Amino acid sequence: MSGELPKPSPAAGMRTFLVVWAGQLVSVLGSGLTYFGVAIFVYVETESVTNLALIVLAGSLPAILVGPFAGTLVDRMERRVVMMAADSAAGLASLILALLWLSGRLEIWQIMVTSAVGSTANAFQQPAYLASLPLLVPKEHLNRANGLTQANEALSIVLTPLFAGVLIGRSRRGAGH
Repeated sequence: MSGELPKPSPAAGMRTFLVVWAGQLVSVLGSGLTYFGVAIFVYVETESVTNLALIVLAGSLPAILVGPFAGTLVDRMERRVVMMAADSAAGLASLILALLWLSGRLEIWQIMVTSAVGSTANAFQQPAYLASLPLLVPKEHLNRANGLTQANEALSIVLTPLFAGVLIGRSRRGAGH
């Protein structure tokens, strides 16, 4: 006995990947919706291009600054733990935003901080997920898995503005605007 675990069948590997992929699709859409929707919300509520720019900067700059180091750190950690921690941090930031908004206590600085947390979390989550693909998927299905992963990003780019527009339109109609 060599101490190695038996290699899963190609079908089992793809099933595992598809479960992770679906979870990542939800995560990417949720993060994109939060990022895009909050930026538009800030502009609509404050009518300030400066506030909009600050929110976009807070949601982008941390990933730009942390990104080069995140991949190196992820390679030294258990990827599954990094992915779960990053998704949890981004989800918690979104939950905090929602609770602050519902309580009527939401301020620009809080949106900036939670946007920065989400951006930082994504800087760790993305390399952990991408580095996990060859471990999850049998080699003969790696091209398909990479294609589906790229589809997640494309879907996020197309669907998050659409969903955000619908949600903002509904919330404004419900508020009597």
